[in-house]
Amino acid sequence: KLTFPTLFSGAVEGVFAFKSVRRGPRTLSSYPIFTSNHSDVKLKFPGNKLFYTGGVKFSGNRLFGTAVSKELSELKILDGKGNTVIVRSSEFVFEDSVVTSSFGKLTILHGSDSLHHPAVNMKYDQQTEQLVVYRTKEFNVTPFSSTYFDMNLNVDLIKWDMKSDSINFSILNGKDLISATVESDKFFNPNRFKRMSGMFAFHPIVTSVYYANKYGIREFNVAELVNEFNVDLNQVKGAMKMLKQYGFAQYDPNSGNVILNDRAFHFYDAAAKKIDYDNLMIPSREPEFPNMTWSLDSGQLTVRGVSEFYITSNYDVKVQPDSGVVKLLKGKDLLFDGLVQAGDFRYKGKNFNFVYDEFLVKMPEIDSIRIEIPLPDSLRTEGETKTSLSNQLSESSGTLYIDEPGNKSGITENTSYPYLSTDGESVVYFDGPEVLNGAY
Repeated sequence: KLTFPTLFSGAVEGVFAFKSVRRGPRTLSSYPIFTSNHSDVKLKFPGNKLFYTGGVKFSGNRLFGTAVSKELSELKILDGKGNTVIVRSSEFVFEDSVVTSSFGKLTILHGSDSLHHPAVNMKYDQQTEQLVVYRTKEFNVTPFSSTYFDMNLNVDLIKWDMKSDSINFSILNGKDLISATVESDKFFNPNRFKRMSGMFAFHPIVTSVYYANKYGIREFNVAELVNEFNVDLNQVKGAMKMLKQYGFAQYDPNSGNVILNDRAFHFYDAAAKKIDYDNLMIPSREPEFPNMTWSLDSGQLTVRGVSEFYITSNYDVKVQPDSGVVKLLKGKDLLFDGLVQAGDFRYKGKNFNFVYDEFLVKMPEIDSIRIEIPLPDSLRTEGETKTSLSNQLSESSGTLYIDEPGNKSGITENTSYPYLSTDGESVVYFDGPEVLNGAY
């Protein structure tokens, strides 16, 4: 048993090891070593913002957070404003004021919601209160999932000065070439789904979900799929690894056990057109600043470097935000200035509000409405098949109804949408220089 009153209370049971070895110059000895049996030790830290429950290991004069049992230890970091960072890992390293972990499960709690990722590297400095988190190499395509926004954030890096309310999200390398993305948790793309079969002799999602539905389960072993479908074991292992990396399943390669996530069932049912889905995916390419900044106080996620994005699956409704900025609100709602193109109409204005559940855009300040018409065949050029009428509607407001709220996927064709319901009268100007060379 080990006692260390300044670090923890009581006595801790564990394993002691000692070896007499010669040290090199300016090197510290790694002995003696003491490792606790279990991950139930509560460490004491100054202040009221850092809490740790887990294993302890002393190697020479270095302190680690690990246990003989390899049970996960838990680190909690409070920002003092009601938000909590939780990292669970089989090992932490404590050095002076810095705590690190090379493979941990991340959860950021804010109110009743959370931001989660299954595998991150983490560094926290108690003195500066700086938190840095980035995805591990194995999970570098797995998004951060947010229950507040109901969105998946495909970014590499999180930086949070926990004295402030702002969390920054960024791409780590190639920021001018690689886009970060914000993607709806109900997103589905048939082409992406088709590509997932890739190198396999079967479709990983179709095979897994079909088996789960057939037997009314979510958990199974890779050996069960091999026996059920007479497929190669290594192929099944590779398929389950891919599902794990893209957030469709939890998979333990040592035991072969698989637990399917909701996302796998969503893709399966969406591919079969059994359920509705959406096409809401916002790309961000921002070389200078963080791709996204989340203000915890206001609840808004500011997404930068957005050139355009589509709202409908048939690519009929497109948004081009001014200054490349979109603000994401709770529940997939959006705020932006700029242009909305819906069919043959182009609406330009300010303070546009996309309301996800109602599947509409509130437009309180429409600066202009332009109508596009097809060009005659003789005037068409490559990539240019339409032209805008010279005059335009101005000084208006209204609501753009994109489609029925239960038909975000556009599976059911409805020629009544999209349409604009105006709040009042609009003005058509004919005295601009672009109309008959200023004849009016």
